[in-house]
Amino acid sequence: MNKLAEITREELHGQVDDAVHALGRARLQTTQSLAFQRGFAGVRRRSLTRAAALVAAAVAVVGLLVWWPRSALTFATEGGDVASTGEGGVRITTGAEASVTRFSDGSLVRFDAWSAGRLEGVRESGARVVLTSGELHLAIAHRSGTAWSVEAGPYVVRVTGTEFDVTWQPATSTFVVSMQQGSVLVEGPLTPKGVTLSGGQHLVIGADGLMRMGEGALPSLGEPASTSSVIATPPAASVAGTTGNDAGSATSSASAMAIASSAARVDAKPSWKSLVADGKYKQVVSEARSRGLESVAETASVEELSALADAARYGKDGAAARAALEAQRKRFGSTQAGRNATFLLGRLAEDGDSNTTRAIALYDEYLQSGGSFAAEALGRKMLAVRKTKGGAGALSVARLYLEKHPTGTYAAAARAIVEAP
Repeated sequence: MNKLAEITREELHGQVDDAVHALGRARLQTTQSLAFQRGFAGVRRRSLTRAAALVAAAVAVVGLLVWWPRSALTFATEGGDVASTGEGGVRITTGAEASVTRFSDGSLVRFDAWSAGRLEGVRESGARVVLTSGELHLAIAHRSGTAWSVEAGPYVVRVTGTEFDVTWQPATSTFVVSMQQGSVLVEGPLTPKGVTLSGGQHLVIGADGLMRMGEGALPSLGEPASTSSVIATPPAASVAGTTGNDAGSATSSASAMAIASSAARVDAKPSWKSLVADGKYKQVVSEARSRGLESVAETASVEELSALADAARYGKDGAAARAALEAQRKRFGSTQAGRNATFLLGRLAEDGDSNTTRAIALYDEYLQSGGSFAAEALGRKMLAVRKTKGGAGALSVARLYLEKHPTGTYAAAARAIVEAP
């Protein structure tokens, strides 16, 4: 209390000696120096904080630019009979006039007159184009990560950015690819490792099973052009129901093969393959049911079973499709048609029956035997495993897909699984 009174007197009356004055000045100078240093440090901290915030914002903006997912392509179709597949795709059938589909990236797909097929799996990197019969023209814009595919019968054309035509005539198993520019990879029964075609080249595969590749104009009715060469031949008697001599006869008749359209048939009754080519799916299934599906499964040729399976799948008759495919798999399991049936049964189990477990087992069986749909089977297996076991369960399948098919149809989905936190 006495000390407080003393301080009060000193402050009120200013009666302090020189020593106290000196001590006070020293305290004041020290306090000012500390205040200045603290103030400077605070400013510096605030400046560094603002700078860090600016850097973080810049990184966030760059991250958005890099990682923000691009939306799927949009498209508009003009001409033809167009119907939704219910899965974001469309089914296209043309009459005397062509149907043209234009995509938001500048790509174009044209189904020529009297053709049929589907557009499926449309995404930001491309789409799957399925040619059921007839002719296609594609002009695909080349962009980073572009991945398109064209399926025609047992053949798959892998596309990045190019312009070309595709013909598929199921009645004669005639498959043609004609390049204008760019390059594609063609996979199929005779080309398990694929054949690359570039601008100006063409590839022709006929009912004889011979695969011819050449340059310049496509050969038409008559002998193949002199620039064409046979680059693959089928094994002896590979056509169901023929002997070695019959196969040779088929080869010799290849010179009369029509490239752009099938030759007129003289049969009194059209074959199931020709009916499928004409889009008469219900007629094929009706004829098969009138004969009895069990009887057809036991006695029909592989060609008839394949046609019936296609007609039933396109006509949404799961029971008939399953019967035909199971018969193909059982009776012709060692042939490409039998192996393809295993894959198609997997698709039927997944899409038609919602039996994901069986679909995975069938995809695995198909992948063990190998075939032109290996990439599709592996991609579908990956999505099916993700559906049942989640992303972690599908991780190994996704990595395998990216290793084997880094630019494939399902590559984006595989990367999403691999890169998920």
